[in-house]
Amino acid sequence: SLNVAISLFGSDFLRRAATTLAVDGCDPPNIGFVERGYLFLAGESGRSVLEENHAIQIAAGAKPTLLDPAGVAAAWPWMRAHDVAAASLGGPGEGWFDAYSLLMAYRNKARSLGVSFVADEVVKARRGADGGVAELTTVSGAALQVGTVVNAAGGWAHRVAQMCGASLPTRPHTRCVFVFETETNTAADCPMLIDRTGVWARPEGTKTFICGVSPPADRDPVVDVTN
Repeated sequence: SLNVAISLFGSDFLRRAATTLAVDGCDPPNIGFVERGYLFLAGESGRSVLEENHAIQIAAGAKPTLLDPAGVAAAWPWMRAHDVAAASLGGPGEGWFDAYSLLMAYRNKARSLGVSFVADEVVKARRGADGGVAELTTVSGAALQVGTVVNAAGGWAHRVAQMCGASLPTRPHTRCVFVFETETNTAADCPMLIDRTGVWARPEGTKTFICGVSPPADRDPVVDVTN
């Protein structure tokens, strides 16, 4: 329920981003928010999971739709649904956006509000009397006095946490994204597709898809194995 609430808040923010993150004298930011939903496909063994998730999402205020194989085939005639037992399609507010454009919009808005950006690398953190981080030292030797630190280092966030005396289980893993094209406009009305095998495909335009799959645990090594 908490995850659903966070997602509903996020989608509402993304809809209003052009206004909320607007900066005087600049064009309104375009983050490319595409509200087309995620379509999760399940075999017979996964049907109950989709049904349970559907009930939780509906109770939390989301509006997904459960589909049977006939419903999938009717909505997307090009899709083979003979081995699909059930499917769940996300409702309004679910989709994808251009993360880099959103990041730049945040950055421009922050600068317009007086935030200063320092292009440097933090190599050391010093705690204050209250136990919080009070100072950050960068590779250039600068000492930055801070009150609050937000760790946004992604897969390398554990390294930043170590500097601050904390431990995080996050580790970076390699992922590959592939691009393929179809002869017809298959991507024009396709949602984000997550197959029951774990393969995902997302439309880009009318004939192009990006896709990928997470490898099994025994073939998914950590990138920085020494840390």
